Amino acid sequence: MRGLVAATACLSLLAACPDGKPPDATPARSASAPAASAPSETIRPSKRWRDVAGAELEDTSGLVDVLAKGPKDAWAAGFEAGAEDDEGRPVLIHWNGSAWTRVPVRNSDARVRAFDMTGRDDIWLVGDSGAVSHGDGRVWTPRPPFGLSEDYTPYDVAAEKGRAVIVGSGPAGAFAVEWDGKRFELMQSRIGSVFASVALDGGRPSPKGT
Repeated sequence: MRGLVAATACLSLLAACPDGKPPDATPARSASAPAASAPSETIRPSKRWRDVAGAELEDTSGLVDVLAKGPKDAWAAGFEAGAEDDEGRPVLIHWNGSAWTRVPVRNSDARVRAFDMTGRDDIWLVGDSGAVSHGDGRVWTPRPPFGLSEDYTPYDVAAEKGRAVIVGSGPAGAFAVEWDGKRFELMQSRIGSVFASVALDGGRPSPKGT
């Protein structure tokens, strides 16, 4: 996934007893082991990052994937209006350097899991129930490789002009299919496994999973 995750790490020290006996309640401090001191410098927030207002989404929404092609051209995909018995509707938003705006997505009702694009005229969305949609800048066309089926779940897609590789899991295990501009072809399958992500390394598909 193309995302940023912030984490805070903690360091702790553990004193061991060489003779296997528990220490006294008030052990003497060794002269060769000075007490740990607090760090002399604090971590300061970066001035290169700032919060910006996102596009307005309906309740029970989430963004699951992001792709930045430049400081004034970033995209994010996800879902909105989800419920316990409803996967929600797909959402696609665009950053133009000053604001996030919605990009209409039609002909797809599945919750988005991932997306990729080469430009406004070549956008791929994959989601639950085997849903795959392609946008050419004017219309969105459903292109599910196996038809709409809960037996197949695409997890990721990698695109280059006129071509797309989609990976996921099906009844027998992992699958990787390729769109050549006209039709899908099965590239790889692996029984009992799952392909969770894919990249096009120099044009060569590279599925990753278990």
